[in-house]
Order: sequence, then C-alpha cells, then structure tokens
Amino acid sequence: MIFCLGKLSVEVFVRKTYLYLAIVAVLAASVLAQSDSDYQSWMKSTPATMGSLNKNIAAKDGAATAADAQKLEATFKQVEAFWKSVVAQTVR
Repeated sequence: MIFCLGKLSVEVFVRKTYLYLAIVAVLAASVLAQSDSDYQSWMKSTPATMGSLNKNIAAKDGAATAADAQKLEATFKQVEAFWKSVVAQTVR
C-alpha cells in the first residue's frame, strides 16, 4: 500500500532520502580519506621532531629547541583541526 504525501508518494520520498544520504556519505568519506592521509603524515613526523627537540634541549641549543617546539605546535594544531572536523561530520 502506498500512501500519498501531497504529490509525493512515500516510496518516492524514501528513495530520494536514501539517495541524498548516500551522496552525503560518499562526500564525507572522500573528505575524510584525504584528511586521513594528512593526519597519518602529521603523526609520523612527530617522533622525529620530538627526538630532535630532546637532543636540542640536551645540547642547550635554544634556537633549534624553539624551532622544534614551533613545529610540534603547528602539527598539533593541524591534528586538533582534523579531529574537530571528524567530530563535526560524525555529529551531523
């Protein structure tokens, strides 16, 4: 049995709803996949930067220590933005 909602049947309404949800899911997945590769590269760069930071602290090289700290800060800001984006997409 098909009920009518004005000129739109329930069956057509459900099909259109599934189509819209599928499109949104594909778009979200493509954005997440692109960002996921960025996220992976940020996280892989962190141990090397931390190692350099620790060596520069031990060597009492203030300029190099500050540069490493700034690099880590920038990386963590990117990671934070990534996770905020993921949470925002999940909540929708």
